[in-house]
Amino acid sequence: MSREIERRMAGREGCGFTIEERSDREGSLAVLKGMPIVFNSLSNDLGGFVETVNPGAVESTLEEDDVRGLFNHDPNQPLGRTGAGTMTLTAMDDGVEMRIDLPDTAAGNTVAEGVQRGDITGGSFGFRTVGEEWLDVGAEERDDDGDVPLRRLTEVRLFDVGPVTFPAYPDTAMAMRSMADWAVSAEKNLDVAALERRRRRLRMLDI
Repeated sequence: MSREIERRMAGREGCGFTIEERSDREGSLAVLKGMPIVFNSLSNDLGGFVETVNPGAVESTLEEDDVRGLFNHDPNQPLGRTGAGTMTLTAMDDGVEMRIDLPDTAAGNTVAEGVQRGDITGGSFGFRTVGEEWLDVGAEERDDDGDVPLRRLTEVRLFDVGPVTFPAYPDTAMAMRSMADWAVSAEKNLDVAALERRRRRLRMLDI
């Protein structure tokens, strides 16, 4: 199990954040809804590999972990928390549905106003990897650059979810190291150093 936190943008279709009517909960500004995790959705190129999240990957974490709802992954800008009952995460057929009773705070007001105006549309989630599989991507899933490995997340521990102003290029350092181990054990002829350089270039371009 990785002890480092990786972060990912929501699926290609985005998390579809919406603001609903004000909640009856005392101190709540409004309700933020979205889907920050999409199952079985092939990611964009993450710097030399692509990734999907299995539906069962979140089963344990949703039952056991106290996940935070954060704005821009910032612990100083909390929006909700599953342990406090101010955020709920529900596994649906196609992904994880998030519902947050936004607090009447600076962060809560910023998010509510930003989503309503269309200024905040990106979502992200932070996780630690518990189980993963590395596979060769089939021909129908290859991009113009040819073969790329497919990382299938089979179990994760969620750390935080929430809206972000700038969906930064995902932190894939741990995944790159995991892919290197897989390549060695499977005797795959992968130039991991070249993939890492490609990842860095993409990150500089904020892709």
